[in-house]
Amino acid sequence: MKNSNCGLQQIEVTERFEIISRPSHIEATHWNEWLASAVDPGIIELNVISVSGTAAYDYLFYGQNVPPP
Repeated sequence: MKNSNCGLQQIEVTERFEIISRPSHIEATHWNEWLASAVDPGIIELNVISVSGTAAYDYLFYGQNVPPP
C-alpha cells in the first residue's frame, strides 16, 4: 500500500525474538540495565565489567602517582 503523502511503501514487519546470553563477567542487573538502554549486546560484552567493593578502585586508579586505597 502506497502512502500518497510522501510516496513511501508500507512494509509489514514481523517481530522476532533472539535469546542473548549474559557474559559471566557482568552481573545480571548490570546486563539488563544496559540492554534496557538499547545498547548492542556485543558492545556491552566488550566494554562492561561488574565490580563491587574496593575492586572498583583498581579500575579507577591505574596511574603510578595514585596512592593505593
